[in-house]
Amino acid sequence: MSICNKCKDKGYCCRNFIIQSHEPWAYTAIENKNKVIKRLKESNLSFFIPVKKGKRYWVFSCSKITDEGKCSVYKSRPNLCREYRPATGYLCVMSKKFREFSGD
Repeated sequence: MSICNKCKDKGYCCRNFIIQSHEPWAYTAIENKNKVIKRLKESNLSFFIPVKKGKRYWVFSCSKITDEGKCSVYKSRPNLCREYRPATGYLCVMSKKFREFSGD
């Protein structure tokens, strides 16, 4: 049984996620949306879209996820996505770490 069976919907983790990064702008709500978008472009992650500002973080969505919940750039996806493991870190909204961090 896969831990991802807990997921709300296929591709849900790509529609609502927090970026775990050493870069403070990626996971804090200090910067406004335009600055976050600029930083994403500088990091070659312009297809990540900031969709919600939390108390201490931004929630992002990926514009490369299809309606069926599949990655349309799977073979060339960024390392953040390649290294992702279900129910780990801040990326998975179903993980304990996400719930502890978001606290909203």
